[in-house]
Amino acid sequence: MAHTTASLGKTAHIVRELNNLFSNTTNIIQLEKIIPNLGLVQSFLSKLHCIINIYERQGHKIDQQTDCLEQLKEFKKIIEEIINRPTHDFRRLVAIGHYVSAIPQSYKLLLEFGQTLEEINEMIARKVENSLTENKKEIGTLIVLGIDKKIPNNIYFDTANPNDNGRKLKIIETYYGYFIEYILYIRESLDMMLNDNNYRLELKRLQSKLLETEPSDIEKYFVKIKSKMMNNPGYSTEILLEYLAENIRIHISISNNSIIYYKHFIEIFQVPLKAKCMESLSNLTFKLNTTPFLDLFKEVNKDNLVFKSIYDKGIQLYLSEYGIASNSQENVSNNRSSATAKDAYEQVKTKFKSLFSFISTDKTLLNQLRDLIIDENNSIGTHFILGDIYGLRIRNLDFSDEDTDVKYCFNYHFFKSLSYPKLDDINGSSEFNQLLFYIHTCADKDALKFTDSAHEAHLWKLKQHFSSVYNHDNSTSFNALIEFFKMLINIGTFKFRLDRVKLAISKLEKDDIIKIKATFLKDCLDLNTQGREIYLQLARSFSIDLIKHVIIDRTKIINKLREYNSNFNLVIKYRETLNASFDIETELNSGFSIPYYLSAILTADPNYNEEINGIFMSILFKVFTCSSENDKEVFLKNKKDIRQEFNKLHESVKRLIVYYDASGNGNYRDHYKQFRDTSIQHILDGFSEKNQDSLSERKECARAIIDNFINYNSKKISQILEINQDLKDEVLNIFNAFMKRKDSYNSEAWRKNTSKLRDQIDYLHAYHRYKEKDFDEWFKRLNPDQGYKIILENRETIKQDFLIHHEAFESLQIKYLQHNQTGALALIHDYLSKPTEKNGSLFIKIGTGQGKSLAIAETARRIIENNRNATNPKVFVITCYDHLAKRDHENYEKYYKHFDIRTMYCSSSSLTEEFCSKDMIYADLETYFSVLRKEGHNRLVNGTLIKLPDIKNTVLIMDEFDSLILDSDEIRQYVHNFDVHIENPNTKFDRQEDVEKLFDKEFIIECNKNFPKIFERWWKDLLEKKIKEDKNERQKTVQDSLGKTTNFATSLLNYLKKNKKAHFVHYYWDPLVFYSQFKQVIGFSGSIEEKHLSKFQQLFNNERSHYYDIPPFFGETNLKNNRTFSNDPGKVYENSQDFLYAIKNEIRGKYKEQPILIFADSWKKQNEDESDYEQIRKILLEAQGTFLKDRKIIEIQTEDAIAENIHKIGKFDSITLATRIIGRGADIKVDKSIKKGLHLLLTYYPPRENIFIQMLGRTARQDEKGSYSIIVRKDKKFVEVADVVVSPYNKIIHELTEYFYRSYTSPSNNSNVALKWVLFSELIRTMNSAEIKNYKLEQLQEFIKRNIL
Repeated sequence: MAHTTASLGKTAHIVRELNNLFSNTTNIIQLEKIIPNLGLVQSFLSKLHCIINIYERQGHKIDQQTDCLEQLKEFKKIIEEIINRPTHDFRRLVAIGHYVSAIPQSYKLLLEFGQTLEEINEMIARKVENSLTENKKEIGTLIVLGIDKKIPNNIYFDTANPNDNGRKLKIIETYYGYFIEYILYIRESLDMMLNDNNYRLELKRLQSKLLETEPSDIEKYFVKIKSKMMNNPGYSTEILLEYLAENIRIHISISNNSIIYYKHFIEIFQVPLKAKCMESLSNLTFKLNTTPFLDLFKEVNKDNLVFKSIYDKGIQLYLSEYGIASNSQENVSNNRSSATAKDAYEQVKTKFKSLFSFISTDKTLLNQLRDLIIDENNSIGTHFILGDIYGLRIRNLDFSDEDTDVKYCFNYHFFKSLSYPKLDDINGSSEFNQLLFYIHTCADKDALKFTDSAHEAHLWKLKQHFSSVYNHDNSTSFNALIEFFKMLINIGTFKFRLDRVKLAISKLEKDDIIKIKATFLKDCLDLNTQGREIYLQLARSFSIDLIKHVIIDRTKIINKLREYNSNFNLVIKYRETLNASFDIETELNSGFSIPYYLSAILTADPNYNEEINGIFMSILFKVFTCSSENDKEVFLKNKKDIRQEFNKLHESVKRLIVYYDASGNGNYRDHYKQFRDTSIQHILDGFSEKNQDSLSERKECARAIIDNFINYNSKKISQILEINQDLKDEVLNIFNAFMKRKDSYNSEAWRKNTSKLRDQIDYLHAYHRYKEKDFDEWFKRLNPDQGYKIILENRETIKQDFLIHHEAFESLQIKYLQHNQTGALALIHDYLSKPTEKNGSLFIKIGTGQGKSLAIAETARRIIENNRNATNPKVFVITCYDHLAKRDHENYEKYYKHFDIRTMYCSSSSLTEEFCSKDMIYADLETYFSVLRKEGHNRLVNGTLIKLPDIKNTVLIMDEFDSLILDSDEIRQYVHNFDVHIENPNTKFDRQEDVEKLFDKEFIIECNKNFPKIFERWWKDLLEKKIKEDKNERQKTVQDSLGKTTNFATSLLNYLKKNKKAHFVHYYWDPLVFYSQFKQVIGFSGSIEEKHLSKFQQLFNNERSHYYDIPPFFGETNLKNNRTFSNDPGKVYENSQDFLYAIKNEIRGKYKEQPILIFADSWKKQNEDESDYEQIRKILLEAQGTFLKDRKIIEIQTEDAIAENIHKIGKFDSITLATRIIGRGADIKVDKSIKKGLHLLLTYYPPRENIFIQMLGRTARQDEKGSYSIIVRKDKKFVEVADVVVSPYNKIIHELTEYFYRSYTSPSNNSNVALKWVLFSELIRTMNSAEIKNYKLEQLQEFIKRNIL
């Protein structure tokens, strides 16, 4: 709505009247009663008059701000009413509150319009003078106001001389000083002052706007920031300088005024600088013109820190500019023209060219560059730019491994040789250039007694000699020669190496390369000055075995190996204590190079005696001795990583020794020494020469295996021995069973077996420490009904059965049944042996790691043995995950064979006919269903038969049954492709008749006849889906409760149009219907409570369920004390940045003491670019460059990732980011050395409470410690779980599907039958529940029989 302009002076007049009203003593008494902050209102009104004057002197008309005028009028009117009337109604009080809050906003608005930058400078000066500490926020606000509101139009006010540019620049220069000095106070004025990313971005924005808005003086700004840098730099100054170095305006200013800035740089570099400031300044030095740049370098090169910073930044700039100039796509994305990028690249290259040219004349500078400046961070870029400047002479050199280094290019005479033009243009330039380089990597480096001309003459003769011999046929021999000279860098003088190269070239045509190498190696060893270096260089190059070709005396070889590596000497001494020798012929192979080289740089630990250090080294030598060519490649390319793993393994072996020494301090010292020696022997035997693992496999598993050897509570072994010292042999039997590497084991299988050692020790301890009476008491507290009596009646039967079938249990490495396992099996036996008495289902609560898999196997075995003559399958075991089904089947396969029970694991490649030939099937729902879908599709398309198992007399065993039932609504129906006849390939499928033509016309008529207008309704449904999809209104993906994402199929009409094929749901399958079809259901779960069973009652025909809660074998847990809620009651952050910042802080606070498992939501919410999972992943990867640099980041989003990483999650150095897929059934073992256990970080609440409980269950397992914290974006709000019932609608469609596939027994395929069936399947699902109830199942089956089959 338009406003009319008010008369001149009205606003000021009303303000004056309001001031009078609020200054009257009588009025104040009345107003104090209703205006709590009266003083503040009075202050604003008094200031408002001054602000109006400032506002109008800028040429603005305050009365034109009619909204402000009207507000003031109304406010004055209400105040007068209040003063004149003693009673106040609610309406007036609300109105006063509104106007009181509006007055400061009007004041602020007028202030922003009226003030100048000059006045802001004055206000900042006053606030600094009055109280800097108290005025931080106000100063920060004024600084922001200056840039955002005052520059360029409100710098000063002077009607007589409004555009004095000199005055403006002086005011701005003063503002520059305040901006740089008090920039940190901007943080005080930000909404999220603790969010560092926001702060950095705000500083970047403000500085960019300040410098890019005229008028400005870039050089004056630089002087101000220079002064701050040299005197009192802080974090904010570092940020400003960092972004200043990227600003094009400063680049131009430096280029145009290079002499001035050169002097600034000289002055700055004379004082100590922070690393960040040094880096940013180094960036700016490359904007100088070439001559001032070189002059600057001449002045500052004696300071290694400055030299290195400028050099490092130059390399970064070169690589960056080279990449931009070379990549036209990046030119577009970076908004830089190809010419601009090329120019920037050439400028950096020119500066390096002049720099290298200057340095090449100065040996001291070359040495400084080579020895102090070049490192692994700049070496690749150095190689790149040297190649760019000097061409093939450098590009032909390979610095991809640690044996050579680009720094050797700066050996004085080699660097000088780059300027010898006579050495260019040669056939075999690659080989010749490499030989030149390796000749110059000599022991005397820059101390050659040659003049430059003599040096050039020697190389010219070498070139002639090389050219006379080299040809394509002997290039391989030349390359082998090069590799050997590369191997022995820095061995011998330049002349020695030059002469040997000449000699080797002469012999290439008549001697084999091994003989030439041996000759050169012998000459090197004859020098008698660098023996140790030569042996280590050979080892470093994976060639230690060449010694055998040079030294005939094998004893001498061993003595030299011992002399040059004191740790290998310890290995030999330890072997002597075991009466074992070192076999030169078999053990001194190329793979021996790895441990020999790595151990040579380790110092024997003075805290241990010679024997213990010998044990350390013996294990390390065994683990790291490999032999394949692939191992050579891995070693040469990854020495740094392998060295780190070598050192970590060394620490693991130390922990093993320390562990047994500490454990054996009491009465059982001899026992623990025997345990230690047994462990060591198993390690040495396991990594013996007969086990040909690759280096990658060994380094991946060795540390985990050794850690597993001590990942149990030694106190439990001491308690076992206290009960009976004769149990020592049982402990040793466990060690031998789970430490020994079997011939069939690869390293990963061995690791998996050793990971079971801890559980076995726990089982043995619990069996001997706790008695049956202990279990009985625990059980009775949890189960107050008649369950205990049942156990007493059947316990002996279970024990006798165990003794009778001990061989079967020994195949599972089970020597004892825990008391809780015996109790559970007694209850199961009673239930199965009294079928007429025990109607209803059986549900047992038993935790993971408590023998649940054994209970399931024993249940299945007893069912099958009781029903040998029944049809197959007799038992179905359904698990939550495919990998659990596979694992349990593999673990118990030998056990079942003992009882002649035919079992199978249902994989994606299984066949339905296998189901009918087995007694028992292990499967997860998704995989089982996929097999049915696959074979059903093959039946329709290819004519292959499908044989569905008859399960009406089968028993269903459900592992984690509550989750299987509650998650059943997340089982999806999937489409398959079918060929259809399309007459016109250009058909748009936007008419009903287009779709009708795909099917049998008579069949459509019959469908409509039996189910009125069913086809038309289906068509409308298809059309609606297409329209929504075209408008992008149709949901494309869905995520289940485990975090698995499924893509919805394209609408049928769009799919037909694009692919000329149709896709249909041909096999509809409902899990609840499937469960309800079994004769009997037995469920196991670690989280179910009896009170929740009522939710499942209707699913199992309202029969009474039998429920028992089995206590753990180690006694009742103290979960409340063991599992700590670290940030109770949790934190909720709606703002995304605050949410991520809190997560980062939580990780920072926990990672030093605990491994961390982070549950993150992988579902990308609407209008978000990334899911929480993706954002948290970025935080972790970024933190790996800082405080998490020594931590492994593990990601788990799939079942395969669980199986691959489950053993790593509980390690101290791991941080795991996972979806809730790991929230169920994952038995995470945390290293015993971690006192606080695993820390969970839950970053969202799942839909249902049972999933949340399962997520929490990943920590504080098996009566151990653990903790969790909750940092989420939304409050907890779980979906209420309704009673689980079988949908009559789903039941009919499920049973119709089964009926069709059981009845379609013709051995040939019939496309007409296939299309009729898929169409009928689609049509029937178009009906709603009320409609489908009008048809009996028999009627629908008859329709299928008559019209389809």
